[in-house]
Amino acid sequence: MFKRENKKIEKVKLNKESLKKALKIFQYLKPYKSAYLLGLIFLLLSSFASLVFPMFIGEMVDASKNQ
Repeated sequence: MFKRENKKIEKVKLNKESLKKALKIFQYLKPYKSAYLLGLIFLLLSSFASLVFPMFIGEMVDASKNQ
């Protein structure tokens, strides 16, 4: 159904020039630094909560089986 083409992908070598180009994205974030950091914090909290919820449910189920 889907055919994969055998294309060789060149790996980008890391050097000072390529790192400078990659770090230019942070120049665009400077005016929005506080909003970016706040969003990142809430993203991490959301990920943590989504991982902890099933653990708490498992603890509750285990506690109800033991009684």
